[in-house]
Amino acid sequence: MDQPTGNRQLRIYNKNNQYSLYSVDEVIANNLNHWKDWKCSAGVRSLYIDYDGNVWIANCASASQYGKVHEQKVKNFTNHDPDLVDRLWKEYRESFIGAYPHKEWIEENTRDGWPMPKKNWETCEQHITLMSFIKKLEKQFFDDPYKQFMKDPATWQWKAEKNDDIWGLQGSIFTGWETPKQWTSCPFDSCGCGADVILSKAKDEPALENLNVTRYGYDGQDKGNFQDPVKNPQNAFDTTPVGIEMNFPINHQILWDITRRCNYDCDYCWPSVHNNKEAHHDYEKIIETIDKAIDSWSKGETIRWNFGGGEPTMNPKFLDILKHLKSRNQWVLVTTNGSRSTKYWTEASQYINSVNMSAHFGSMDLYPGNEERFIKNCEIIIQRHKKVPDDHWLEIKLMTPPGMLDRAQSFYDKIIKLGINDLGANGRQIGAISLVPIRGHDSGKLVGYSDNEIRFFQQQG
Repeated sequence: MDQPTGNRQLRIYNKNNQYSLYSVDEVIANNLNHWKDWKCSAGVRSLYIDYDGNVWIANCASASQYGKVHEQKVKNFTNHDPDLVDRLWKEYRESFIGAYPHKEWIEENTRDGWPMPKKNWETCEQHITLMSFIKKLEKQFFDDPYKQFMKDPATWQWKAEKNDDIWGLQGSIFTGWETPKQWTSCPFDSCGCGADVILSKAKDEPALENLNVTRYGYDGQDKGNFQDPVKNPQNAFDTTPVGIEMNFPINHQILWDITRRCNYDCDYCWPSVHNNKEAHHDYEKIIETIDKAIDSWSKGETIRWNFGGGEPTMNPKFLDILKHLKSRNQWVLVTTNGSRSTKYWTEASQYINSVNMSAHFGSMDLYPGNEERFIKNCEIIIQRHKKVPDDHWLEIKLMTPPGMLDRAQSFYDKIIKLGINDLGANGRQIGAISLVPIRGHDSGKLVGYSDNEIRFFQQQG
């Protein structure tokens, strides 16, 4: 088959070894991300190093433990009452909109009034208007000492040692870490992190045998029965998934949230993953960890290093880290807000294979020139990919809050004109760009969008 374009890089298999191609977002949107008790390559083919230097088999493993740690800190902060914050927020919210189902408020503040429709209520005008108002109340409520507590770096830090009672924890870059030898059994009901979704998974041993790219590398890309849902809709993937893998081989990958430091403060970003206060990890310890992973874990094979944060380019030694990885023949992806100078990205792009660049309009507007700089940095990366035949990719996500759809589309058009959809020197598409809706911290559902905006995101590409 032809090399796929765009961001549909995931194979979803059925029991007949037929597969369709999906993007991570499509997998989640189509509710295919349920793999409890499946065999997963986490740990054997992937590792996650968190903000505090703890080493896990995957990002999913860290979430549960951090949740427990932070819950205890909130409990201590609220005089040993874990429900205090929830109760206070409920009382504050209901003082404005009344008790659920908020009939009077909906009747007075929406065109269609009460009752809410029984079907498709999540996308109806009454619900969207209410959620938008609640979002504003949340901001007001949490603009207090509690909010400051939640933004305190110490609130989110947790340095661990190897503990067999904590699922997926392998240790710490500071105290030592180990690597597993066997695929794990997934303990979770669903998977929502792109870094975890892409890990090879199989329902059982026969399904595992049919993960052709996982078993055969690049040779496996020609194996299996590809079902194109566009060209052959009647033959599109129509049975329960039994396997998933990337359409190109990733023998080893490490996702490393190397810092919480960030020059932006986007209101939809969790306070646990960004601040502008936390100290950077010791450079020598970072290099030591890189070398250990290459020499002891991958046994000298190339690792795909995925750096995130925070904003990883804020690390004052980040260019030196990239140079070291390049010297050891490693593959590097960086997730960034694209706010560093054009001079910085002209140099950094020499050492990076793939860039995930996210435009955050609200934060961007606080710094004059950042929008133009973002576009220029995209152009720098695109032009390099047109000239250098390495394994390159540029993915641009335009984070689009309610009311900013027109602006994001205008921004989109500017990037398209730079040639992101062109073929690079490696003969493959240079990258992809998409508008991304904002989800709430609590529910993961879309926040405050109009009917037209919701329809746009549902139909986008």
